[in-house]
Amino acid sequence: KITEHSYMTGSTLVDLAITFLLVTYAADMMALFVSSVVKNPTTAMTVVPFLLIFQLVFAGTFFTLKGNAQKASNFTISRWGINAVCAVGEYNSLPMTSIWTNMKKMENMEYEGQMPMQIIVSTIEQEGKKEEFQLR
Repeated sequence: KITEHSYMTGSTLVDLAITFLLVTYAADMMALFVSSVVKNPTTAMTVVPFLLIFQLVFAGTFFTLKGNAQKASNFTISRWGINAVCAVGEYNSLPMTSIWTNMKKMENMEYEGQMPMQIIVSTIEQEGKKEEFQLR
């Protein structure tokens, strides 16, 4: 679903296009920097996978980063690109349907003879607060 609110141009699609253009440009500049530093193509082909892994790990999407890792993530293009796309798409205001779906899947799991997720899910459903939970 494309949001109706736009931060820059009045059109969310144009905002996304500009964001992707800038992220792609920044990635191209990183590649140009690598090619200007290394002496031959073999070295560049060795260095680039490490840069891509660094971008993936320190983007902050798969792992929660703390301390020096959080500071290192400020130097990744991917972190800023993901943050920009999420801001344009108003990601934080979307319903938490994936969390609810996973909670429902874990509803029948037992832990030390109890089913804590079943208690939580049934309480939320009985109180009629499912929609409120998903919007937090």
